[in-house]
Amino acid sequence: MPGYVIGQLKEITNADGFGAYQGAAGPTVVQYGGKMNWVSTGVESGDGDWSPMGVILFEFESSEQARK
Repeated sequence: MPGYVIGQLKEITNADGFGAYQGAAGPTVVQYGGKMNWVSTGVESGDGDWSPMGVILFEFESSEQARK
């Protein structure tokens, strides 16, 4: 059964640092068998004050693999 990791992006305060992070994070996700399944920067909250700048979903072959 697949395992998933959901991330939310609240704000980017250092664009260069964020770019470097993306460059390192992508290969790390792949190293553990993960793939980016969905990403959105057009997030709308149905209720409450949750308002991330973006949301991303990674899929792994299992929840155990996702935890690694």
